[in-house]
Amino acid sequence: MRKQAVIILILLIAAMLAVNIYLLKGEPQEPAVNIDQRLTQLEQANQDLRAEMEDVKSVQGYMAWEKDWRNRRQGP
Repeated sequence: MRKQAVIILILLIAAMLAVNIYLLKGEPQEPAVNIDQRLTQLEQANQDLRAEMEDVKSVQGYMAWEKDWRNRRQGP
């Protein structure tokens, strides 16, 4: 009985190693074409983030202007 448990344990470990190797090596590597496509996607995402940052700056500027305007309106 103990011998069977050891064999099952060894087979289980071997199966886990095989799955790990498959997951690590089984993924296809990106060819150069996909790298160029990914670079284009990242550049577009970067431009989108920069545009969003400008929008945030605009909103922050408006909020500062509005606060200043309200403070001036209330007076000393």
